[in-house]
Amino acid sequence: MNASASDGQASIELLGSVPVVLLAALCLFQLLAAGYALVMADNAVHAAAIAVANGHDPEKAAEDAVPGLRSGKIIVAQDGEEVKVTLRPPSPIKAISRKLSVSSSAVIRRSETVP
Repeated sequence: MNASASDGQASIELLGSVPVVLLAALCLFQLLAAGYALVMADNAVHAAAIAVANGHDPEKAAEDAVPGLRSGKIIVAQDGEEVKVTLRPPSPIKAISRKLSVSSSAVIRRSETVP
């Protein structure tokens, strides 16, 4: 094989590896985004629980606790003394974002105040 033929072979191999590298990068990004979403869901549920304990709106508190959140990415549910926050991580593919949604919950324990 001469030098020019092997140069072409290397270019073809490089082009063939680009989709694999891009897919690996997308998977890594999704793992990081899911981890970030879990941490943010924990922050949001704590903020929502504190808001409920103080008589404020838990949805607004949860949304304020997550910086840069777009509308529709967070769901806050309250069932008695329990608050649950579900958060969808950012993703370029919407179906993946729905599948990787994370939840966190907190129980509100009220203490009696001494007059």
